[in-house]
Amino acid sequence: MRAPALWLLLAVLVLPGCSKGIDSAKAEKFIKTTVAKQVGADVESVECPSGLTAKKGESFTCTVAGADGSSGKMTVTESDDQGHVKVSAPFIHVRELEASIASDLAEQVGSQVKLSCPEIITGDKGGTFSCAARSGSDKATVAVTQTDDRGHVRFKLVR
Repeated sequence: MRAPALWLLLAVLVLPGCSKGIDSAKAEKFIKTTVAKQVGADVESVECPSGLTAKKGESFTCTVAGADGSSGKMTVTESDDQGHVKVSAPFIHVRELEASIASDLAEQVGSQVKLSCPEIITGDKGGTFSCAARSGSDKATVAVTQTDDRGHVRFKLVR
């Protein structure tokens, strides 16, 4: 089973006026909007370091937090000395993952299944997480194991 992982490679201009610094507030807002849109996650916040000077080749880490408390780290690499950056966010598209697993479970149990997984899931081979499953009044947990860092998973229904 596969849910696409998000690998953002975007160029963004984040300059605070004349000094060639990284505008962390602008970067955080951009990252929050982009990750929410492309991953389908409910993003609560993004935290990046402040006071960074734009320098080609330098990188820094930002933390993306989901509304449910899940979080993941992403790398921001400065592509020039002017504040342009590339963002690499190895997050799995959570809504597609939920739909895929729910569809497979529905076939197994013979009724519609609603699944709720963590909002922020970092693609990590061997990584594990749990999702809550509901079919009518029945509730269960789904144990999910990532088979690679690109969104391929296997899962097991735990009653």
